[in-house]
Amino acid sequence: MKRTEEDEKYVEHAQPTRIPSWLWNIMLRCTTDNLGEKGTHTLLRRAGLEDYIGITPSYDDTPAITSLEYARFKEALFDIFGEEGARPILLRCGRLGYQCVLENFPPSIKIAQRILIILPEWKKLVKAVTEFLHTYDKAMGTTSHVIESEGKVMVEIQNSTSQGLHFEKPVCYVESELILSVINTFVGPGFTVNETLCMGKGDPICQFEITKEKKNSIY
Repeated sequence: MKRTEEDEKYVEHAQPTRIPSWLWNIMLRCTTDNLGEKGTHTLLRRAGLEDYIGITPSYDDTPAITSLEYARFKEALFDIFGEEGARPILLRCGRLGYQCVLENFPPSIKIAQRILIILPEWKKLVKAVTEFLHTYDKAMGTTSHVIESEGKVMVEIQNSTSQGLHFEKPVCYVESELILSVINTFVGPGFTVNETLCMGKGDPICQFEITKEKKNSIY
C-alpha cells in the first residue's frame, strides 16, 4: 500500500507520541509467534525500523517507539501478508494487550468494578468502556469519547495509531479487540465491536460501534 504525496506530508507534520513498551513487546511477540523471527525482522526492515532488530522491549509502561513508527510496522504487516495474515496477529495482540492492562488497572477502575455490579447492563457497558479508555488514552496519547446513540454505544478515538496510513478498509484490530475484551470481562458476552470509521483509510477519527445481538437486546 503505497503512500501518496498527501500521506507523506501528513506524516511529516504529525506530532507522534510514544507507545508503551508493553504494547511494542506484545506486537513483536505476536508477529514472531506467527511468522517466526525472520518474518519479524523482515517487517522491521520494511518499516525502516532495522535498529530494533534483536532488541526485546521491556514489559512495562516506559515509552517505546513512536506512534508513527508503530503505524509503519502495521503497514508493513499488511503490505507483506495482506489482511488475511495481519488480522489474526493484531487481534491476538489486542487480547494479550488487554491482559496486561487488566493486571495493572488503576484504582479508579477497581472502584468502578464494584459499582458496575449494581448497574443495569446498558449503564454497565458505558461505564466499563469509559473507564478503560481513560487508561488507554494515558498510555497511547489518544483522546477518546463514548457516545450513546440510538440503541448503540459509539467509541470515537482521535490521534489514532493508524493515522497517516493509506488503507481501503478499517485496520484498528488491536483497538477493536481491546474494547471487546473489556466488555466481555465487565459486562458479559454477546456483544460485537465494529470499526465504522478509521484514520487509516482517511477518516477524521476512528469510530467503533458496539451492539448486542437482538435476541438478547438490552435496549
